[in-house]
Amino acid sequence: MVKPRSPERAIPARSGHQAMKPLLSWSGQVAMKAWTFFVEATPRVADLRVQALFAELREEEVRHQRLVLAELEKTPPESALRHQDVADEPVAQ
Repeated sequence: MVKPRSPERAIPARSGHQAMKPLLSWSGQVAMKAWTFFVEATPRVADLRVQALFAELREEEVRHQRLVLAELEKTPPESALRHQDVADEPVAQ
């Protein structure tokens, strides 16, 4: 059985876009790492078909980065209010 969180440890409510921001940031980092891999690996490959594949995959990662950036631009700025500023004190039950 899962124990519910106590009120003082409750996770503050976030909008859908705010909740997505960490995931989008991570996704952008992953796309950048993949792009870097293909850039660095391409000159080390002798097979021209594999080089062409890596070039295609590199461009795909550029498209991924653009998609992630477009979604990040839609996220609202973080609220100036912190959870502890608006949270009620825990009440004994």
